[in-house]
Amino acid sequence: MTILNNPEDYIESSEYFSWEVYFNKLLVKETEGTYLQYSKSKLNSSYLNDKEKNKILNVIKIIIGIICD
Repeated sequence: MTILNNPEDYIESSEYFSWEVYFNKLLVKETEGTYLQYSKSKLNSSYLNDKEKNKILNVIKIIIGIICD
């Protein structure tokens, strides 16, 4: 999770306009071809499933805990 603590050490600013653009591209790449495939323009219905939603929320809590430490 180091990239979340210090994104400036990992993201080349001349290649990406913003960190949001970088993380969006990363999310699209990592989920491509899976049932959780991400698209910024349309929410995948899998993300609305309670089981998947709770898994995602639990990971978000972990990430927030790491960043805030």
